[in-house]
Amino acid sequence: RLAAYAAGLVSYVDGTKCLKHFPEDLGCRQVEVPVANRQLFNFTSRCLKQLRTLNHESFETLAEQLRAHDPTRQRLALSAIRLAQAAGSAYVGGTVRGLRSALANDPSLHTVGDFAPKFKVLAECVLFPEGTAALETKHFVYSNSVGTLNALAHALANVRSSRQTPLFKQLTPDILRWNNGQVELISSRSFPVLPGQLVFIVLTGLKAEKDKLLAAFGRMTADNTRHEGLFRPDGTTPLIQMLLGSHESNQGITYLRLQHIHLLEPNPKGWSQVIQATGRGVRRGTHNGLIGRMRSVTTHIYTSI
Repeated sequence: RLAAYAAGLVSYVDGTKCLKHFPEDLGCRQVEVPVANRQLFNFTSRCLKQLRTLNHESFETLAEQLRAHDPTRQRLALSAIRLAQAAGSAYVGGTVRGLRSALANDPSLHTVGDFAPKFKVLAECVLFPEGTAALETKHFVYSNSVGTLNALAHALANVRSSRQTPLFKQLTPDILRWNNGQVELISSRSFPVLPGQLVFIVLTGLKAEKDKLLAAFGRMTADNTRHEGLFRPDGTTPLIQMLLGSHESNQGITYLRLQHIHLLEPNPKGWSQVIQATGRGVRRGTHNGLIGRMRSVTTHIYTSI
C-alpha cells in the first residue's frame, strides 16, 4: 500500500528501484596522474627557499640538527620542516604558477600538461569522451580549492588546438537574464561560439549570479522546478558542457543530464564528501528523455603519483 501511495512521488520504498526514472551509476574510477617534473621542481624549490629563510642551507644541515641531542636544536629543525611542508602544500594547492606565462607562449595541451598534468587529463576526457559526442556530454568538475578552479578556468580559456583555434569558452552571468522563470542569453549575438567549441562555467559570485549559471547549465531546484539549461541553435545540443565548482556546488543541488563527475583530488573531509559530489547528478528524473550511454554517469577521482 505504501508503494502504491508513493508511486511517482519518491524514489523507492519497498527495496526496489525503477531504473526507468534513474540514470545508470557506473561508479567511481581512480585516475592516476604522474606528477610533472616542473611540479616537483617548484615544490622542492619552495621548500628549500623556506628552509634557507630559517638558516638551513641544505637538507644535510637540517638532518644534523635533527640528530643533535640538544632538544632546542631539534625543535628548531622540526619547526623548519613544518613550515616548509606548509609552504609547499599551500603552493601546490593554490594557483599553478608559471602556467599563465607558459600558455602565452605556447597555448597547447602539452604546455598544460607540463605545469598541471591533471588539467591536461581532464581536458582530454572532455574533448574526447568515451562512447559519446563531446558537445552532447556534460561534466561536473569539483575541487576543494577555489585557486585550483581559477587556474583550471584560465587554462581552459587559453588553450588552443594545433590550428590555434580556441577549444573552450567561458560563459559568464553578465550575459544572462531571466525571462518568465527561465534563463536566456541577453541576445543571440551576445555569446558567439565556434563550431565544435566547448563551453564551461565557473560557479562563483553572488547567489543571483550562481542561480543564473545553474539554470543555464541545467538543474532542478528544491521545489522541483526544472531548468533544462540552454541549448545551441539546433535545439538539442547543450550550450554548456562543463561546470566548475567548489564547496557550495556539491551539496543541495541537482544537476540535469550529467555524464561525468570529476573530483580533482580525494576530499580531505572524508568519503562522505565524495558521495555528496557524486549524488549531484544521479537522481530521479535527472536524465529524462535521454537514451543509451547518455543515461550513464561515471565519477573520476584524480590522484597524483
